[in-house]
Amino acid sequence: MFVASIIAANYAGVPVETINKLAGVYLGTRALYNFTYIFLQENPSLAPVRTLVWNASLVSWMTLFIKAGNRL
Repeated sequence: MFVASIIAANYAGVPVETINKLAGVYLGTRALYNFTYIFLQENPSLAPVRTLVWNASLVSWMTLFIKAGNRL
């Protein structure tokens, strides 16, 4: 879905700075999610941290779709 959101945003003419910023957020949160998954999985009380990081990555590509839809 991430790649599709990038393509949709480019097609709709979303500013490149916005696309780059949201793509960076997505990639950063995915890397952070991997870190939290690997190193924080032994502590169940930190499971919400993984969920928040995962949701942040989802919001970034969903925002690209919304911005693309608003431009069309």
